[in-house]
Amino acid sequence: MPITYVSWNIQYLGPSKLNDEKQVLGTQVITAMADCILQMRADIVVIMEVTLKEAGTDAVGQLCEELGENWDGGSSSNSAYLKPDRYGLLFNKNTVQFRGQNWPDTDAAGNRVSFPNRTPGAYYFTTTAGMDFGVMILHCPNPTEDGGRAALTAMAGLARLDLVRNRMVQGKVIPMLISGDFNVDYNANPAPYQAFTNFGYTIGFQGQLTSLKTKFETKENPGTYLKSAYDNIFYSPELGPQLVGCGVFDYVGLSGQVQRLPAYTDPNCTPEQKRQWQRTLTEWRRVSDHLPVGIKLNI
Repeated sequence: MPITYVSWNIQYLGPSKLNDEKQVLGTQVITAMADCILQMRADIVVIMEVTLKEAGTDAVGQLCEELGENWDGGSSSNSAYLKPDRYGLLFNKNTVQFRGQNWPDTDAAGNRVSFPNRTPGAYYFTTTAGMDFGVMILHCPNPTEDGGRAALTAMAGLARLDLVRNRMVQGKVIPMLISGDFNVDYNANPAPYQAFTNFGYTIGFQGQLTSLKTKFETKENPGTYLKSAYDNIFYSPELGPQLVGCGVFDYVGLSGQVQRLPAYTDPNCTPEQKRQWQRTLTEWRRVSDHLPVGIKLNI
């Protein structure tokens, strides 16, 4: 059966998203998020940047309600060990059964692997067809932390984990999906991503831009609202034959407001139309500064 897994860094998912005045083109932000998830036909959604405040949990709960009665989920602990943000999990009860979670931190020899600032989380599921599998999420430190070295250290630590390398859960090898906002631009430095291929994983996205700029008019990549290839999904070798496809859900480019506009770089794009492009980008950044990425598998 087809299962779609979505990984999304929703910027500061907490109090600001619940504000009644916070809207995207006339739609409440939480409703707009749910609409994106439903359009992707997601079965599992992992979310980064759930705020440590109690309203972070409230926002995940509200998003779950917006998705409908078939959905369930929750947030990870707000302990200091998981600072500065935590993860949210949403899943469709009609297609998968949630089996549990943990916070893997040991290598194959049983030694603890330390992570700078943030730590990975793992969730386990069974499809309604009876297949067990796991998903792992990691939000690497901001590129500004430690001159970008912290994110590289986190990716290297992730590649060392026993769960990543051997995929053993309770004495059984299970397929694994690994995703996150790795805060290392694939186009500038693909090496940390390629390290996972040593253990049989396939990289879902090789250079697709997934984060949103604030303004079009920048020296780097002028004329586009996308800037960095930070978000990715890896899938283990057991899942390769089941792959249906991978995709970035570009809710800016798909919005009706810009579908009716000429390309921003089109010589016929008027100053007013360029302002409309910018207004639409500004509106959608209220949802997040990252686009969701998804992978569909026939499992």
